[in-house]
Amino acid sequence: MVHLTLEPTKWADAIESSPESLFSHESAKNVETVLSKASTRRHQKALLKAVEPFMEKMIEDPVGISILISLVSYGTIATVDAVTGVVLHSCDKILKSQSSPGKTCDGPLGTLLERIVYREDCTEENRMNLVTALKTLDHSLLMGNSVLLLAVARLIIIDRDFALSICSDPNAKKSFLQLASSGSKKKVVLSFCEFLLAGLESKDLQLIDLCSSFVFTALSDLFAVNSNMRPSKEITLLLASHGNNFVLQEMTKAMLSWSDICDRAKTEDYAKILAFLLARLHDANDGIRLIKKLFKTQNDVDEKLASRKVSHLQLLAAVAEKPVYVEALTKALGNSQEKKLIGAVARYRNATKPRALATKEVLLQRLEKIRTDSGINNKTSNTLKRGRE
Repeated sequence: MVHLTLEPTKWADAIESSPESLFSHESAKNVETVLSKASTRRHQKALLKAVEPFMEKMIEDPVGISILISLVSYGTIATVDAVTGVVLHSCDKILKSQSSPGKTCDGPLGTLLERIVYREDCTEENRMNLVTALKTLDHSLLMGNSVLLLAVARLIIIDRDFALSICSDPNAKKSFLQLASSGSKKKVVLSFCEFLLAGLESKDLQLIDLCSSFVFTALSDLFAVNSNMRPSKEITLLLASHGNNFVLQEMTKAMLSWSDICDRAKTEDYAKILAFLLARLHDANDGIRLIKKLFKTQNDVDEKLASRKVSHLQLLAAVAEKPVYVEALTKALGNSQEKKLIGAVARYRNATKPRALATKEVLLQRLEKIRTDSGINNKTSNTLKRGRE
């Protein structure tokens, strides 16, 4: 099969002589590489002109969609509008949530829609029509459709009125819960949560508060004591590390009721989750209740201190950071834990220190040792010389 190479001046001829080159993984990779680094617009303009006769076919193929994603991500306003026009025409029923794309196109098409919504600089008719189509669709349909989910996340980020509307809709929360409960949709649901909680370019705290409340309340049934299914550990970690105080308090309250929370705390992921909860809770009393649940014997502390898992040290370090936690743990176990917690903090900081910084410190220590040894040797040599004289 012919591929589009890293030489963009040859793309048009390659496509004309071999249209199947548009469906090659290597072609998609090379197009993304070239367009992402290009300092001129002419390559993407030439590529758009070359692919226009094949775009309706490309929209039905995951690799073809990947090339369209590159055009939208790095193209001009005219390019974005041209690709969006094809999406509106070819994906009309998908945008109305009346049908689904082929299984292999689900993820790529969702990414393409998100990239189109992201291009706020494009206010041409086609893109604006697509945005309007999404906004006017019933919220429950939006939140229950994995293909539209990332585009919805982007709309929430850029449109505050839309964000307030959809995040307060009970039906949207129900649909999101159903989608999140599907194992096959785990990846897109996680991406949605990452967009809203960890990827906000503006770091808009009010919007993060709104979104974290939406995600938690939508998934609250999965946190219930009698639930047979728990939220994914990745989403739980996002909520613990980015959620507002309401979310942190409710998560803590829920986890205190779980019969297996102490066993979960022994795992890498939940130790990290619990560490973030302890570190970020505003009300120390909530954290104290959690500490008393997790550390019932001296062995519970010693096991984590001896563990090779960094998250176990992180959990102990989170306890050490707040004097009220240290005091509560000391009272619960009957003897001071301060020295052990200080040791845990030191080990955690060393374990999480950037490699470059750690290497620099080791080199400086070695240089200092060489200087010290050299100084000792010089003194010894001078002493011997005086003795011989």
